[in-house]
Amino acid sequence: MILFLSLGVVFILGVKYRLRNYWSYPPIGQTFDEQLYAWVGSSLINTGVPTGWSFIPDYHITKSVQMNLDGYTTHMTLVTPFIEQPPLAGLLSALLSRSYRLASFGEVTLKQIRFPAIILSSLSLLLLFIYTSRAYGSRIGLLTAVIFAFTPTIIISHRLATAENYLAFFLLLGLICLQQFIIGNQKKYLFFTVLLSIICYLIKPFGLILPFVFFLAIFVYNLPKIYLIWPVMSPAISHLLFVAYGNFYDPALFSRLISYQSSRLFSPLGGLLKIILPRITQLFLDGWIVFGWLSVFSLAIKSRLKTNFWIVAPVIGYLLLFTLYGGEDYGWYRLLLYPFLCASGASVLYSAFRQKSSVIPVLFIITVFASSFWWGLFTTPWSNINLLFRAIFIFFTVYFLLFPYFPKLKALYLPVSLLLFAGIIFLNIQTINHLQSIWQTLGNDSSLIPFRK
Repeated sequence: MILFLSLGVVFILGVKYRLRNYWSYPPIGQTFDEQLYAWVGSSLINTGVPTGWSFIPDYHITKSVQMNLDGYTTHMTLVTPFIEQPPLAGLLSALLSRSYRLASFGEVTLKQIRFPAIILSSLSLLLLFIYTSRAYGSRIGLLTAVIFAFTPTIIISHRLATAENYLAFFLLLGLICLQQFIIGNQKKYLFFTVLLSIICYLIKPFGLILPFVFFLAIFVYNLPKIYLIWPVMSPAISHLLFVAYGNFYDPALFSRLISYQSSRLFSPLGGLLKIILPRITQLFLDGWIVFGWLSVFSLAIKSRLKTNFWIVAPVIGYLLLFTLYGGEDYGWYRLLLYPFLCASGASVLYSAFRQKSSVIPVLFIITVFASSFWWGLFTTPWSNINLLFRAIFIFFTVYFLLFPYFPKLKALYLPVSLLLFAGIIFLNIQTINHLQSIWQTLGNDSSLIPFRK
């Protein structure tokens, strides 16, 4: 009972901070992909022909327009038919936000299209709890939910009405069905896993993560190899549906678009290094994300293959797809990784505190506490609080390094750890409260940390 009450409180607070001024930050103009999906879905519903903006030069039916979006004026090239992406993300955006009822594209607002994305991303918190609990137990599941609910980067990113936010929900749902089929030995979930594999791809091709995990799970859990037909066939069916969709409108154009998309030049290693850096739409140094990556690497080299499989395999799948097909350094491309970074961080933290580790908490202080303190007290001049930061930093670091050698200090391990964790959550909430002041200082420079007096 206490567990579910705690989960309920975490869920409510997670929704609350995602909804706080959600239409203002990230501000209009950070990405027009949000409007794109709503426009594509609306035009597809209303006219049967998808229309959206694009920078790809192969379209022959184009229209240069000046759009006023939420008071922001911009020039765009609208193209018809827009068939460079599968249609499901657009349909979800238009249907859930009801933007298809509007008379023109210019009437679509961030307040309208972001709301359903926030609801789905909030429901993803509950799915992540179920998914992680199945692998590690309910305590780690709850800790994962807490991290997922209060990490500033995730809160703000979850406001974006992009395909990745929709995909994350259905991906987690599909992975839960896969767990039920493999771990729970419930064969009826095989159908749902295959169906969701197709749905995920038709939202965005990165949905291939689900059949990839399914493929690996057959070997890890030593299932009959006859089941390999499903993770092989579901991507094939998905791709054929996408090809049929594109060819229905314009086979020659669709062929040129696919060629253009698959021929983009990029540095595979450079892309991977960029995707690791914390980013919303601007660079945002968030220690939770850094700690999540350290935790994933830690779990990947541990021997508990079946336990850690459910966290490590989706991350590996995403990185392989990103390396093969590339992509720009957009913050929302990281959205599919966040559930698993949170779960890996929770697993490592819980194990560290349970075993009374001294090294992991110090790494946690260096990454999560340091960044949380910086952002959480951002509106206070650094000259007024730098001594406080150093004092707290030294206190916790010295305690965790020295407690193994002093029995009386060892008895305080749990309350000191809880104090540190609770303080960080408070600072994360303050980060969201101060977002207006913080956002004005963010940029894309390599220093990552904005100037501060």
